[in-house]
Amino acid sequence: MVKMKDNKCIDWAKGFLISNGYTIKSEAMPITTAPWSIVWKFKTESGCIYLKQTIPEFFIETKVIEVIDRVQSDIVPKVIAVNLDLHCFLMRDAGHTLRERFKNKFDADLLAELIKKYTLLQCAISEQSEALINYGVPDWRLRNLPQMFASLIENDLLLDEIGITTREKSKLNASKKRFSEICERLSSFKIPESLSHCDFHDNNVLYDEKTHHLTVIDLGEVVISHPFFSLHALFFMQEWWGYFKKGDQDYLKTKDACLDNFRQFESEQNLHEIFELTLLLHPLYYVFCIMRLISACDKEGYGTDFTGPDGVVKSLQAQKNNIAGCLRTIISSLQ
Repeated sequence: MVKMKDNKCIDWAKGFLISNGYTIKSEAMPITTAPWSIVWKFKTESGCIYLKQTIPEFFIETKVIEVIDRVQSDIVPKVIAVNLDLHCFLMRDAGHTLRERFKNKFDADLLAELIKKYTLLQCAISEQSEALINYGVPDWRLRNLPQMFASLIENDLLLDEIGITTREKSKLNASKKRFSEICERLSSFKIPESLSHCDFHDNNVLYDEKTHHLTVIDLGEVVISHPFFSLHALFFMQEWWGYFKKGDQDYLKTKDACLDNFRQFESEQNLHEIFELTLLLHPLYYVFCIMRLISACDKEGYGTDFTGPDGVVKSLQAQKNNIAGCLRTIISSLQ
């Protein structure tokens, strides 16, 4: 993990801000710390400026923002400077997280507005999928998922570590055919595969109370895959926080928002089938997302033994432990 003391990124950021007319009112203050990234906040007379440094694998974020900005500029952070050598960049303030706002009062209409804005982007940027893959965005299109599943369940070291039994391994192998069939069925529909945020939830969306503007952040954690997968991630978190339950009015309003921009591609009946099929596969998508984080950290020598801030350590290890639960869900749902 990058060090917070004597960090070259901070020196670069301060130099850039001063040379570009910003008056810095406080030293850089770390606001989020993880094995894969750190974000600092500078208070200036022109408002807050944020500095983010990532490990190399997630530094695709700046390119992703650049591509999205050309397609739908009102949904991404405003980057004011990038340092390629140090894997860091500066962004303007975009408000507080949507989670902070929802903790005071949940707003299903605002959540629906976010979803429609996000899915509009997914539809518009689908033609840029190959360009994003060329920039290093992982290719998790449906045609690649069966092999990803096969590779995962061949990883005996991981499966043994998380307590998957020999009998469960056999059932996972038996699930491969059904998994491939579902991927083929999803591929037969007309919804284009596109940008999919691996960690799309209310804590990775900023909301400006004055302008009512919504900004999606942490865009280094995107892949090219079926657009509904990240929508299920958002659903899961809203249900987790108790904002709604499956089938109630706010749930149905949120689900309708998910389908709205895709009605140009498929019938209502087909959209509901696609929604349910992607929900069935979502536990594996979640596993792939966690494995991507773990793999990226392992490359940098952090692994799951990272001894940084307690919250981050517990989160990373807990996520790894959750893989077993997801695989058991797959076993039961694909039999």
